[in-house]
Amino acid sequence: MTAHSKSFIMGTVRSNLDAIFEWMEKLMDSIKPVIKEITEKELKKRMRPNDIFKSINKRDGAIILKGSGGIGKSTLITQTTAQLQQNGYEFIVIRGSTTVEEILEAISIKAVSLGLDYAEKIFDAFDEPEGKLTWYLDHFLLKQKVAIIFDYFEANQDEERAGEFKQERLKKFLWFFRDRLKHHETFLFISTRYPLPGFDSPGMTKNIRGFSALEIMKKSERKKYHQTAVKYFEAIPEEEGKLYLHYRFEARRHYLRARQWNKAAKITIDLCPYLMDRGYLVCAVELLRELEMKKLSEKNKAEIHSCLGSIHGEFNEYEKALSRYTAALEIAKKINDLKCTARYMRQIGNIYYRKGDCDYAFSQYHQALGISDKIGDNNGIAYSLQQIGVFYQFRGDYDAALDNFKKSLEIKEKIGDTLGSAKNMFQIGMLYYDKRDYEASLAAFQEAKEEYGEIPHFRGVKGVASTWHWLGMVYQARCDYDAALDNFQKANEELEKIADFRDMCYNFYRIGMINNDKGNYEAALKNLQKAKELFEKNGATRNVANILHEMGKIHQKREDYETALEYFLQSSLHFTKIGEPDANQVREDISRIRENLPEEQFNSILQEFSVPADFLDNEDDREQEQFVEFLASLTRDAAAAREKNSEEKGQLSAQLNQLIDKLSDTSEGRDLKSYFRLLLAVVKGEDYQKHLEEISEGLKELCEEMNVINIKE
Repeated sequence: MTAHSKSFIMGTVRSNLDAIFEWMEKLMDSIKPVIKEITEKELKKRMRPNDIFKSINKRDGAIILKGSGGIGKSTLITQTTAQLQQNGYEFIVIRGSTTVEEILEAISIKAVSLGLDYAEKIFDAFDEPEGKLTWYLDHFLLKQKVAIIFDYFEANQDEERAGEFKQERLKKFLWFFRDRLKHHETFLFISTRYPLPGFDSPGMTKNIRGFSALEIMKKSERKKYHQTAVKYFEAIPEEEGKLYLHYRFEARRHYLRARQWNKAAKITIDLCPYLMDRGYLVCAVELLRELEMKKLSEKNKAEIHSCLGSIHGEFNEYEKALSRYTAALEIAKKINDLKCTARYMRQIGNIYYRKGDCDYAFSQYHQALGISDKIGDNNGIAYSLQQIGVFYQFRGDYDAALDNFKKSLEIKEKIGDTLGSAKNMFQIGMLYYDKRDYEASLAAFQEAKEEYGEIPHFRGVKGVASTWHWLGMVYQARCDYDAALDNFQKANEELEKIADFRDMCYNFYRIGMINNDKGNYEAALKNLQKAKELFEKNGATRNVANILHEMGKIHQKREDYETALEYFLQSSLHFTKIGEPDANQVREDISRIRENLPEEQFNSILQEFSVPADFLDNEDDREQEQFVEFLASLTRDAAAAREKNSEEKGQLSAQLNQLIDKLSDTSEGRDLKSYFRLLLAVVKGEDYQKHLEEISEGLKELCEEMNVINIKE
């Protein structure tokens, strides 16, 4: 192009600049009506989790979500995993650039976490990755339902070569992986911006649609569109169930696209209890961690720490929960947010309460009460009083507990906190149940149910379900089995309304046990099986073990000794895995079964479960040896308390408190209680002499042997 022609063109542009701007404005005006309707019309064309499930059901071994960046692929995966979790799926998540070895390691870690302890040894057993993968497939992946998620997979692809794999080795490995998964429930779930070679068969790759009108909009206009779209989605009432959840996800996505991180964080924080109540814990974690990488206000950072702490608490990961709550507390103190400071203290107290360190929990509740009282936060005062009441209830001081519950209830009624008031009345019902004052308990639960019924959204429904359950518990305690069954069934009907299958297991368990007591063994087994399946999905190993034991006892009553033995063995293996002493009771039942089965048949069944034929022999001696070693180990730890830091001392104190609370009131139990109180005094640096006088000579000798009684000298 010549200089003259360039000059001519530039002159033409300048002279027509006003006309160009006028044309652009007309174009935008013509687009705006389309944009106004795009939210409702285009949404019908957008992919939803149900579309993904149709592909999952085809069992092609892999599903690919392809679309441009920021279009919602990760959100769609998160929504889908929430539903998959309810269907019993486990998840392995790999993000960004990866290698064959990293994939195999992630599979190994997941397998070990699910109890396949020897999975980590497979790395040494096979040289070729296909050999390792084949073992994992045969022993783990094809026996369970697992979604292996690859997010941001475009990091492994070459954009200039139409999405070709950067690593030929990775490509061949994933092709092999996909082919082995065909016709099975486990599958690869991959999100990427580019076509994925070898995964482009019809039905396997899902193209995620964008809003085509947005492509021709200026960045500022796109941002305005996302801000407008949010208003539509946020207007959906909470009681519209799954549709509400879908639209809240959409609102969050639009805030992220508009780069309004704090508003996206607010939706995520509000969604957290909703997701947790339904068991969508993995989904909640993914949403929260995605926002940790964004630039957020200090308050939202603290709230995300708090939400993640709550999820760790649900998984009984107490140290991780404390780490998150402590981080939240530090931020709250830094920004001088006293209201949140008190709330995070209560959360920390709750974790210590669950760990068994009730005294430290009480100190946190008491500090939180002081802060809430100082700033006039009535809601905070009420919840602190409630937790203090729970502490006294646990200690058996029912008068003090009831006094705190009533004070809390009075405040909540005054400030119009219907949900809080219902929770308080529910706790009062629990207190009377503990006291075996069943009439007062029924009245309190009935009042709590009526208050929960006034709350329109899912928390009200869940509260009603909880009160139906505990009304059933009261009737069961009174041996009114028909009324109990009716209440447990009503509880499940309420939970079904909000698709909360997580808590239905407890009602199925109770229904099963009542039918067992009534001699309706088929109904008992049917309901216990439902409860077991739901507990398995929740990862509640102890509950699963207990149900297997009960199912074994039912078969034993029916003189089906072979089936009873199979259930007892499964129960014993579960209890042993988590170190529960209830395994001893199961072994006693297995010993009785041994008397009713031919030795060869008995040993054959043991062999099926990889249990040695002599595992019952000398069991009492082995248990005695294990207990003595445990006692010696605990004593050594107490003797070394002087060298431990405060956190280690706190953990040891919590362990000793738990042991003291669990011991029975027999002469042997009282002797051990005195011994553990002596060790607790040593750990805390207090006077132990009065406890020394109360313990037996054998335990005194153990103290002297381990140098415990000389530790202060």
